[in-house]
Amino acid sequence: MESKERWIELFEQTVGRKPTAEEFMKGKQSDFSSNSIHSITGLDTTDSFVSAPIENNANPTIELFDIAEEPLEDDSDIAPEIFDIVEESFEEQNNFSENPGASSVSVVAPPKASKQNEQAQWISAFEQYVGRKPTPDEFLVGKSQGYDLTTIHQFLKPTSEMSKTVKSSMPKWQKILIALLVVVIVGGIAGYHYAYNHYFSQEAVVENYLKVAGKNFNKAMTYEVWSDTKKEITKSDLKYTNTDMVKVTTRKALLSGSAMTKVGQKYLIFPDWRVSINPVSAKVKSNTKGLSIAINGKTWQTTDSENFSKTVSHLYPGTYDFTATGTVNNQKVNVSSQKELLKNTNVDLDVSYMSFTVKSNLSDGDLYMGSTKLGTLTSGEFSVDKAAVNASASLYVKKTFEDGSTTKSETKLISDMYDGDTVSLDADGILSRDVANDLIEAAYSKLNSYASYHTTPDNLDDVFKGSNTNGFYKDVVDMIETNTTNAKNRSADSISFREVDVTKVTQTGAKTYTVDFSVLYDFYYGYDSKFDSSGDIEQKMSWSAKVEYIGNDNKDDGYYYDDYQNYVITDKNGKSSVLNTKNTVD
Repeated sequence: MESKERWIELFEQTVGRKPTAEEFMKGKQSDFSSNSIHSITGLDTTDSFVSAPIENNANPTIELFDIAEEPLEDDSDIAPEIFDIVEESFEEQNNFSENPGASSVSVVAPPKASKQNEQAQWISAFEQYVGRKPTPDEFLVGKSQGYDLTTIHQFLKPTSEMSKTVKSSMPKWQKILIALLVVVIVGGIAGYHYAYNHYFSQEAVVENYLKVAGKNFNKAMTYEVWSDTKKEITKSDLKYTNTDMVKVTTRKALLSGSAMTKVGQKYLIFPDWRVSINPVSAKVKSNTKGLSIAINGKTWQTTDSENFSKTVSHLYPGTYDFTATGTVNNQKVNVSSQKELLKNTNVDLDVSYMSFTVKSNLSDGDLYMGSTKLGTLTSGEFSVDKAAVNASASLYVKKTFEDGSTTKSETKLISDMYDGDTVSLDADGILSRDVANDLIEAAYSKLNSYASYHTTPDNLDDVFKGSNTNGFYKDVVDMIETNTTNAKNRSADSISFREVDVTKVTQTGAKTYTVDFSVLYDFYYGYDSKFDSSGDIEQKMSWSAKVEYIGNDNKDDGYYYDDYQNYVITDKNGKSSVLNTKNTVD
């Protein structure tokens, strides 16, 4: 009979665990007999998968070290095994027990004992080093290897395999949930960056703003705020603004300085960048009482004294027409001043009276003072008699064409003029009769070259837009070919052009004209025995050509030289017609 404590200890060594309450009660009934352990647990005492009690050896490894310290006889059966034990330090064996994931294990072999003790020791060592009981398959492997304790390391799994086992135990729904979360997170991050880069970054807002600025003011306004209040611009703020005459900021200006401002967040996560608009003010003055002042056609104030001065504030940057109208000394007064307001500006609507004459190469253009039309020029001239004028206003001539384009002359300030002056207000690029004549002569010089060599002249596009595809050029070339190489009856030996005479220049657009002219075509026929004749056929032809101003102005020391090279023939303007014919072929 064993003590209760010794019986529990033998039970743990044999079975590899503590006894249950039921097993403890059965052991107590057997007076804690060591032989009762097998029957209680159902273990066989022979070669079955069991753990036999280790008599008087609670710790086989320590016992073996005790044996190694005692002298052994040379013919001892356990000498070789003791030799193996002595070569390994006790520290190394303890390290192994603390690190069951090591790649190799050195297990101390006990002295030869009974087969039952070998099983018990092998099972005890397996539990100690592997951390669990052996499976039936593992037990059979141990048995086939003679319960060799040094082979237990083969049952240890690397840490990575254990991790895989743990990971693989995750339920499938958890894996799907994690995958969905990853997709949502990655998609959210990608979506954020896409939206930020295309819609909400400072650069993206600038690019999207410039796509509509100058084209659709209402859309552009959704990107803007006032610089002083950071508030959105409303229609009521634009009472006096002509949205067609506002100033469009450049990309460079928007991306520098304080042109852009952040007013908060959009959708809680994106910065709300806006274009910052600096409001401007205009201080309006007038020396005449009783005039009605309007800003871009909207009534603003009525002057109440001869020293009127008031300021209109918080205007959107752009061009504004200030007009003062009324009656002074029984004479109607209409004073105006057009200002481009990009900063706070003074506007002078003082009234004075002046007579002057205007001449312009815009022969039938309209004469303006500020935004007020004074009259229309006749043959390039207009006289003004004692007009109420504004000293700060600009005088200019402007012509509007059927295609909606306009041409404006140079400007002159009223303050730079004297009563009775004659001023010239010419516009650049206005085609004169003399320059048009030079252009047509240059065109027929190219055509004379073609008539001589039947090849396209060099630098043809200097005169004919589109080179040899130009409609005017092709018509004359076809005429040359028809009367020479492709003639059905008698071919002209040569064709030449001379006596170009421009009869009329008509401006049809800001940069376009029609030029009417005549030219002499000379067809020469040498003596031919078949026809028994020779001589010339001269035809005076009437033509009209379309001309365009291309703006290659040559300017030197402020003096403007007009030259035909600033223009090109773009096409014919209808078909040619014969004015008269002279035939000397006989």
